[in-house]
Amino acid sequence: MSDNFILETSDLGMAYGRFVALFGVDLKVQEGTIHAVIGPNGAGKTTLFHCLTGNRLPTSGRVMFRDADITRMPSHRRIGIGMSRSFQITSLFQNLSVRENLRLAAQGRHMVKAMNFWGSVEGYPEPLEISEELLDRLGLMDRADVIAGELSHGQQRILEVGMAMAAKPKMLLLDEPTSGMGIDDIPAMTRLIKELGHDHTVLLIEHNMDIVMSISSIISVMHQGRILVEGAPEMVQKDERVRTAYLGEAI
Repeated sequence: MSDNFILETSDLGMAYGRFVALFGVDLKVQEGTIHAVIGPNGAGKTTLFHCLTGNRLPTSGRVMFRDADITRMPSHRRIGIGMSRSFQITSLFQNLSVRENLRLAAQGRHMVKAMNFWGSVEGYPEPLEISEELLDRLGLMDRADVIAGELSHGQQRILEVGMAMAAKPKMLLLDEPTSGMGIDDIPAMTRLIKELGHDHTVLLIEHNMDIVMSISSIISVMHQGRILVEGAPEMVQKDERVRTAYLGEAI
């Protein structure tokens, strides 16, 4: 494996008063991989994501993206340099159509134009072109004009990943993309994430171990704010430290 890392953290720490959520995390994500972050509840996974995406400023350490120090860069600027995130809790424009959600997400790539609410869609065709491309890729073309709030929960989760894709990022960060999804919707999301790995670097938090083990290139296991184990799925699955950390949970 080459040292072609798109994202690196160095001694990353995050404290909320006396409570320390992250202890000196060193994470390296190789470009072109699907890298999963797993761990029991309270391990620090979501706090790590918040620091990587700019939703929280770490109290120590650095975050590097494509050799640039982004530790204190605001979250909205990280979209412009090639990072895009989906959230654990679905975050959509519930009263707009599926197509309009995707179009607005694509328009958000260009911060000035994103705020031009009075310009015509026809005068700025790129976001609409991107939205049509994504509707087809997401399998939502037949739902394009449906209000997002009327979609099933599984379809809403897929749409949210599509909105992250609309920014044409180099790296996608997916926070529990299958959270709350019914068993019938999970295969479609799994296929989508696997396909994303062909075009993007993907970093995801996921509790569904069947998905993690089947699509990940590398897995980082967090425990009590630290990276406990890191390696290929086969190695992680056999590691006794991981089994102990999960206290008998299926891995």
